[in-house]
Amino acid sequence: MFSDDDAGRIARAFELGDGAAFTGTVARGEQGQVAQLETSRGLWAVKTSFRPPELDGEDGAFQAAAVAAGVAAPAVVFTAGRELFTDVGGLQVRVYGWVDVLPPDSGLDPGRVGQLVASIHQVPFRGRRPQDPWYSEPVGAAGWDRLAERLAAAGAPFAGDLAATRCELVALEGLLAPASFAPAIATCGRTTFAPRPRAGSA
Repeated sequence: MFSDDDAGRIARAFELGDGAAFTGTVARGEQGQVAQLETSRGLWAVKTSFRPPELDGEDGAFQAAAVAAGVAAPAVVFTAGRELFTDVGGLQVRVYGWVDVLPPDSGLDPGRVGQLVASIHQVPFRGRRPQDPWYSEPVGAAGWDRLAERLAAAGAPFAGDLAATRCELVALEGLLAPASFAPAIATCGRTTFAPRPRAGSA
């Protein structure tokens, strides 16, 4: 994915310290890949996207605002010129603080998850991007059915509750519409949040 020369180039661009080297730890997500970079200042997550990313820096700005507001999220690292991305061999690269990710856990306390989501929605950040249709287009009856089936197959403890409210959710989607109160619209997502660290990890 990256060469030894790339490690130094990335470390210089983001001012990460000396002795930069990739550790060989690589992870793949839904939207891209992450490579672990080690420098004299610690461990870093070097991210690339499968699709061309939006280069306006808004994702990083929102995540930085979330961290500043106390949301548990990896630190965002900007270049010396306060840019979120730098070009490395034709790839747009961004850097975050490294966080060890735990395996998926369907037994998470819903109350704690709700508190986290609420804290994200309270981050004081006014974005510049237009509304995403994801927030106003309905999932639809078939979509809710598929989701309920997947959750049940995965053993999620709330799968039955979701299935029981399926008709109500479909009815509520009839109320969906793009927000019309433009002065009050604020960004409340588009970031990656940190799970609990593994025992022994920093």
